[in-house]
Amino acid sequence: MHKQWNLIAKYISQECTEEENRIIEARIQTDQAFANIIKILQASSNLSELPSRPIDVDALWHEIQQRMGTESRGASIRQLVPSKPVAPGRQSRRFYPILKIAAMLILVISLSYLLSKEIKFSSEKSQQSSTYKTVNIKNGERLNISLADGSQVTVDAGSQFRYFTSYQNEKHVYLKGEASFDVVHDSERPFYVHAGNAIVRVVGTRFNVRSWEIHPGVVVTVAEGKVMVSNDNSQQSEPKMLSQGEQSAVTAHGELSQPVKVDVKKYFAWKENEIFFENAKVREVVAQLTRWYDLKYEFEEQQALEQKITVHIRGANINEVNLVISLVTDTEAVRDGKLIRFIQKNVK
Repeated sequence: MHKQWNLIAKYISQECTEEENRIIEARIQTDQAFANIIKILQASSNLSELPSRPIDVDALWHEIQQRMGTESRGASIRQLVPSKPVAPGRQSRRFYPILKIAAMLILVISLSYLLSKEIKFSSEKSQQSSTYKTVNIKNGERLNISLADGSQVTVDAGSQFRYFTSYQNEKHVYLKGEASFDVVHDSERPFYVHAGNAIVRVVGTRFNVRSWEIHPGVVVTVAEGKVMVSNDNSQQSEPKMLSQGEQSAVTAHGELSQPVKVDVKKYFAWKENEIFFENAKVREVVAQLTRWYDLKYEFEEQQALEQKITVHIRGANINEVNLVISLVTDTEAVRDGKLIRFIQKNVK
């Protein structure tokens, strides 16, 4: 929370970097409660002039944390601003003009409970006013879904998808596996995808979310528009805003990677029965083959599953892929119906 308020303070004081500005402005577009906070703080920055000496944000935040437990309203500037300046020679910290920060912190204390509840419980309130359906996609199948707001979703084999069949405010869907989204633009009612420990906030765009248990973490790729990616614990790291052609990942530990440019077609090709693996573990490739072709794979030596492989799966070239796996793992593939066993070759 401390990091978030520091970032907001920088934005109000117009001291953000270009990337920080992108993060705040993207969230303003997709989160009405957050936008309301920013409007209030921007308005407060035009209050009557106050002395412009620097203040210690860390010291103020410590005091706010103490007050938040016992007071929620009615703090004066005199109460908030430390009476003594920062001691000379003290370790360097970030400072902001007292006018903007003091105004912000007053509002944070007086409105914190109302605003935080609006943000924290908006998802729960939305769910209470919405109805949901859960589908489990069988191996070897794929499902196209038209959502109640007109958005289109393609869910890959082996995935689980929970989605709204009616809604009033925010729209939330929940994914285990992989899906491609084409979301209808709606600035008043943002669209959220929950996958693993990641949350993707959208207004209207086309993007892909990959969240398989066998590969811990969530990968988000944007084909059109913009999305905001965060983890389910916003105190861990700042959210990232992705634009067209960019990709970011949320690790199993909740860390967000910097957006990078990628070949978007590779990450949407699965919808056309095509997928690319680059330097991936054999177990990841086998898991995908199991989902797509409803096959069962067995390896005589489990260590073969940890071998790295680069392969392009296209259409029904299952035998070619099995041959590549055999070559990489130095095994022989023996097929019996839907069961494919990889037997270690005899070493002479």
